[in-house]
Amino acid sequence: MNVSGTKIAERGRFGRSGKRSKELCSWVDSDYSLERDYLKTIVQTEKLKGKRAMATHFTRKLPGCIHINFQESNSVRRRLCFFFSLWACLSCVPGLAALKVSMPFQKTAILGTNVTLQCKITDYPPPELDIKKTILVWYLETSERNKIEKLYSVVAGEHSSNRDGSRLDTIQLKNGNASLFLPQIQLHEEGKYICIVIVASAKAEGTTILDLVVEPTVQLSPKELEIEKGSVKRLTCTVNKFYPDSIVILWQKHSKHTSDKSVLSEDIYMGTSVRNDDGTYNTTSKLRLQPSSQDQGNVYYCIVKHKSFASYPVYNVTLTVTEPNSPTRLIIGLVFGSLCLTTGLLLCYFYFVQFLQKPFIDFPKLSNIVIEPSDAEYGESVNLTCEVTDFNPKNICTQWFLGDNSLRNGVVTEDLDMACNGCYKLTSVFELKATASVCDKTICFRVSHASLAKPITREVYLKLPVKRPVLSEIKATPDHQNIFEISISQFAPPDIQVRWYQGWRQISENINPRNIEIGEDHLCYFVSKVHLDAQTLAFGNTIRCEVKHSTSTEDKSLILNPTGKLNTYINTLFIEGVSRPVTIFQQLNLQLSPNCCNGSKILSQ
Repeated sequence: MNVSGTKIAERGRFGRSGKRSKELCSWVDSDYSLERDYLKTIVQTEKLKGKRAMATHFTRKLPGCIHINFQESNSVRRRLCFFFSLWACLSCVPGLAALKVSMPFQKTAILGTNVTLQCKITDYPPPELDIKKTILVWYLETSERNKIEKLYSVVAGEHSSNRDGSRLDTIQLKNGNASLFLPQIQLHEEGKYICIVIVASAKAEGTTILDLVVEPTVQLSPKELEIEKGSVKRLTCTVNKFYPDSIVILWQKHSKHTSDKSVLSEDIYMGTSVRNDDGTYNTTSKLRLQPSSQDQGNVYYCIVKHKSFASYPVYNVTLTVTEPNSPTRLIIGLVFGSLCLTTGLLLCYFYFVQFLQKPFIDFPKLSNIVIEPSDAEYGESVNLTCEVTDFNPKNICTQWFLGDNSLRNGVVTEDLDMACNGCYKLTSVFELKATASVCDKTICFRVSHASLAKPITREVYLKLPVKRPVLSEIKATPDHQNIFEISISQFAPPDIQVRWYQGWRQISENINPRNIEIGEDHLCYFVSKVHLDAQTLAFGNTIRCEVKHSTSTEDKSLILNPTGKLNTYINTLFIEGVSRPVTIFQQLNLQLSPNCCNGSKILSQ
């Protein structure tokens, strides 16, 4: 059953009465979802605990897959109320463990950083959490959009992610650690995070409020404050790129004539906060100054208080008060200015004469690398463009690099063009195909010129969507029954770790394999193999492959069953009275089955 909009009330609040079912129905809204697998897991658990008749009746009530709209049918609503009433009865069964979820009340993080949300599960049946009987769901409730969305879920060991890059470690989950990792947190992800855990028919949940902050940049201008006595001038404190918008800007005056540090409120102008396109804010505060001779040497302070600061920064400037200009000073200033103008004209004349007779040298200037399109998908062509301007002479060397590798294919550099200032300019374009091999790679543009002591560079980080690996079943190779392989495909970036286990013993490890290839879908693909010696192969053992990627950690397993194809292995025995070991050849029937089988049996020796 796919039920859109279900929120489960706290267990044990009303018992088995009809009042509980009405309360549960009233808490249904359009922002929670509960899948059919959840319901079947609960029913199977209740069957194991002796409530076979009730669970069987409930299973017959489950349709294959329907979508419920609460405004379409009253009968559908009555069935949903019946389901929640039944769930309420099952969750109050005595003897179940008092499951607990512990989470910090609040967490503050910097915008754009990686965030790990803590969720600790305790009081579950020992020795470890049985993830095959566990349902774990992470939700995000945002106040701005006023909605609740599911981010991540683990149902009977199967992981499902609705947020790119989010992951939850299976091994840590078995130890009660259900922490959720979110890379490069964004402003729209600020809000209340809900962790809901259901083990058998016991349920618990916890919440954490995530607050995001951005530390602002502060500038006090002018940096040198010089005001003529009696004149009016304003001192400006500019605060840019901060979040949240709650901010306080204070002004203080330190004078050698008084201990009073306050300034008049009517001399302060506080601007309103202006929202930027990226969600951050800008604001300014201005202080009006009309100094007298006694204000000479006063120090004015701008103090900014914001949630992102561990300690509040203080910015200051010293006031210099000058006397008004007299007519004599004005005449002297005019004469001095005339002399400076004449000298400047002569210097310009000689400069242009030299310029016409001898070429000049100027340093090249590089623009930032522009990526088009900025949201490319795998298989699309991506153009990276960088402009080089204002250089002379025209001999120049440009290079593109992907990591440490120099690139030549796909590079197009336009012919040199002379600008109106007598310098040269050019544009270099690098075209590449968006594949998993370039995901999360750094691309560099380097320029060498006669005017430079060393090359100058521009770098850009090529961000492509991350893809979760797809695992095939483990199988034996056709030529060798003791060699097992698994296909891992459709993942990006290519960084991956593969470990093989026989039982609980690790037998192989491969970190960032070299045989990774790019498939027709432009994503990574490779086959991991492991060889097992026939002498150490124990029937009934489990062969398991664990694949760890930045998006998830998954594994596949295979249980050995001694039926089917014929295989030979050698045992060596030491017999009393014989000076050397005796080799006995034994014929065994060996079948490699991807399904779980109970026990093993040697059919022939």
